[in-house]
Amino acid sequence: MTPSRGRRALTWLGACAGAALVIAGASPTAAQAAAAPAPRLYFPNLILPGDSTGKAQSVQLANHGDADLVLQDTVVSIDTSGLAGVASVAPNPYPYDAGTTCTTAATSITCSMGDLIFKAGNGGMGLFDLTFTPVRSAQPDQKGDVTITLTARDQAPLVKTSAVTIAESVNLSSGPGATVQTTPGGRLTLPATVRNSGTATVHRAVFDVSLPWDAFTYTKRYSNCGYADQRAVCHFTDDLLPGGEYTLSEPMGLATRSNTPAPRSFGAYLHWETETDAQDWLNEQFPPGTLTPGTEGELHLVAKPTATGTPGTGAQAQASTQTQTDTDSSDNLSFATIDVTGTNRPDVAATGTSVTGAVGTTVNVTVGITNLGPARLGLTEGAAAEVRVTVPKGTTVVSVPAHCWPSNGQDNPLGAAEYLCYTPLPVIDVSGTYTWTLGLRIDSPGETSATFTVETGVDEANKSNNTAKIIINPAAQARAGDASNARPTGSVPGPTAPPLRATIPSRLR
Repeated sequence: MTPSRGRRALTWLGACAGAALVIAGASPTAAQAAAAPAPRLYFPNLILPGDSTGKAQSVQLANHGDADLVLQDTVVSIDTSGLAGVASVAPNPYPYDAGTTCTTAATSITCSMGDLIFKAGNGGMGLFDLTFTPVRSAQPDQKGDVTITLTARDQAPLVKTSAVTIAESVNLSSGPGATVQTTPGGRLTLPATVRNSGTATVHRAVFDVSLPWDAFTYTKRYSNCGYADQRAVCHFTDDLLPGGEYTLSEPMGLATRSNTPAPRSFGAYLHWETETDAQDWLNEQFPPGTLTPGTEGELHLVAKPTATGTPGTGAQAQASTQTQTDTDSSDNLSFATIDVTGTNRPDVAATGTSVTGAVGTTVNVTVGITNLGPARLGLTEGAAAEVRVTVPKGTTVVSVPAHCWPSNGQDNPLGAAEYLCYTPLPVIDVSGTYTWTLGLRIDSPGETSATFTVETGVDEANKSNNTAKIIINPAAQARAGDASNARPTGSVPGPTAPPLRATIPSRLR
């Protein structure tokens, strides 16, 4: 492997390290028994504007296995025979990959890449680009295929066939962003306009709405829209005439959940595309059955009045299936700010504990938090809360749960004087709880205690209950001869609840 190739692999891995998941304590036997995922070639279907001077797309290889993939004597072959009359193809090796050499024949391209290494968990590393140029006589809807084959020593061939479709060039522009206001439990409407900024009529448009967090719901669900969590994807068969600006036949209404924190600002994404441009990512993100269609009538696009005040003619529905692609996607996205006003805050209470045990024994100390409401606790990303646990004097931490580490940054996770723990959940609902259990060895006799404090980073309704106590061998319990017992202490009565099991809300693609 050339040094440049190695640097590229390591750089890519570093950029995508967050995609790898390491599970501590996994059984080697179970891991060996599970079949390793096969490497995959990635090359999406390509939509090529008929008036384009050339469009490049990357050939990528992904290694989703848990071991590094080493390929020796790697050769990538591109069969272009299926593109006759549609497009020509030229390879474009990356400038820093001096080890890649490509030769071009009438209907094929062969690229020799030598030895390659793909780190475990690599979600997709570029091999090189292919640039497609439409044949001058090619017409919209004309289609061909390109087949890419990767071979290497001791590796089964990897094959990927993708379609290349000629499309008419159009240009949709999303309307300007806006700021709207609501209150917890209130209602609002989203601004949604689109302009045909090109010279050709757009026959089919797709409107993709992504709402923030889990704070809002759609008040009406239309039959030409599909819904999943916070997403709505609407398909329109209306024509958008050149220069025309269009809005929805009805405002898209939202209801604000009553447990939404306030004051708080959220953001919603409003994205417009042609039917052709949206097709591939929709099929990938939302397989059949994922989006649930509405049943409350059809939503349409309506032309806005012209600049002179004369009403527009309205969008005329057509049956055209012509392939169209937006050649300027930089203006397809708008951002709506939703300001939730008023006062609605969470109240997070710390739950401590009281335990007893003999010197030399290990006791489980469970601390936790409960959201007393009335608002949900959580951020759009990251942990909902962090806790700071001080270890009682005369005890030593001998076991630490997941999501906890010494506050001083020491390498050894055991034996520290203070720990920081966090919730792996970004949201904790009203009445929701989360707990952490540490194992403490009792080294000295007598009563000892320490504090446990929760930090949320938000303006809470009541912060006086954010601290609770951890008590080891309370004097009264010790005299009663209770050798091993645990009772909750602090601001929240009742037994410590098990960790909350919740689904992390889906985010924008």
